[in-house]
Amino acid sequence: MESSCRNNRILYRLIVWLISPFLRLIFRFQPEIRKLEGPSLLVCNHVTNFDPLLVATCFPKDHIHVVASEHLFRLGFLSKIIQFIADPIPRRKATTGADTAMACLRKLRQGNHVGIFVEGECSWDGVTADIIPSTGRMAKMSKATLVTCRLEGGYLTAPRWGKGIRPGKMSCRIVGVYSPEELKSMDPDRIEELVQRDLHTDIWLQQRMAPVRYRSRRPAENLQTVLYLCPACRRVGQFHSRGKFLSCGCGAQWEFTEFGNFVPAEPFENIAQWDAWQKAELAQMQTSGELVLRDAKITPYRLETGHQQTKLPQADLKLEDGVLRCGELQWELSKIDDLALVQSRNLLLSAGSDYYQLKAAKSCSLRKYRAAWEAARANQVCEV
Repeated sequence: MESSCRNNRILYRLIVWLISPFLRLIFRFQPEIRKLEGPSLLVCNHVTNFDPLLVATCFPKDHIHVVASEHLFRLGFLSKIIQFIADPIPRRKATTGADTAMACLRKLRQGNHVGIFVEGECSWDGVTADIIPSTGRMAKMSKATLVTCRLEGGYLTAPRWGKGIRPGKMSCRIVGVYSPEELKSMDPDRIEELVQRDLHTDIWLQQRMAPVRYRSRRPAENLQTVLYLCPACRRVGQFHSRGKFLSCGCGAQWEFTEFGNFVPAEPFENIAQWDAWQKAELAQMQTSGELVLRDAKITPYRLETGHQQTKLPQADLKLEDGVLRCGELQWELSKIDDLALVQSRNLLLSAGSDYYQLKAAKSCSLRKYRAAWEAARANQVCEV
């Protein structure tokens, strides 16, 4: 068993060494090379789907067991290869993650290194989101070294909503290294404050201060997966994109440049400003009861234990009167425990013992359903 684990680590390091030059070239990536000492909990912000590979190049002599979305364990033979080489730790999105936390602690107490992207998902708007609340408690309980690792430039290099890689400038920097002795004297909230500070990045502020061109022939394509509400006509889900333009069915059109800004710059200069506005507007529509959302050709999968899934008939997805429906399935928003997205076309839903994946056949914004769910939760809290 020990020999097998040793061989896996050697293969892992060999693969990291082989792919590092290609990642640096393709992503214009500048890693900060370090060696981890003792068991370490590596926490990072999350900007691209390639982040685990990119972070691994910063620690070429170390095997990092990354917490990965459970969908990677449902890819058949490919999943077996990933498990054999990298031995990642599965996490079911849209669940509490208690099992994942215990798996991380076991790995650390065995002397291993664990990597967690503590926002829980790739950034949608280019600004670091709030970290997973249990991060500070896990860091303290692990009795391992805490290492904070910040990725910059990745949001416009390979946005989760976009097509292709847009080379410009990307880097990874080790911001803080906190020993178990230091962590022992801190409470979990203080640890989380440090992590949030160390990992914070804002691509739009960076672009204003030192603009970088992220080259792409079609920079706007698929923007309709992140943006769903038109500021001109106030309708939801009417966008389509082509090349460098995002257009609405009402005739409004914006150019999305290789620097990540909109032309014209009114009413919004960048995605973050637009996203903040559309969330607030959607929440108002949800409160007033006028919100109706729908998307066609959605395939539901019932997710079961052992990384198994059952495919159900394709149907339309609709949210109306606080109820989310997909074919014969339906859930009241108030009874949904969590909604999360994998990449851009997969919505994961957890409600009691129900755990489903709703997969879109074409490019659309499933984020609007999560925004509506968040607004419903906020209303519940206010009512209490």
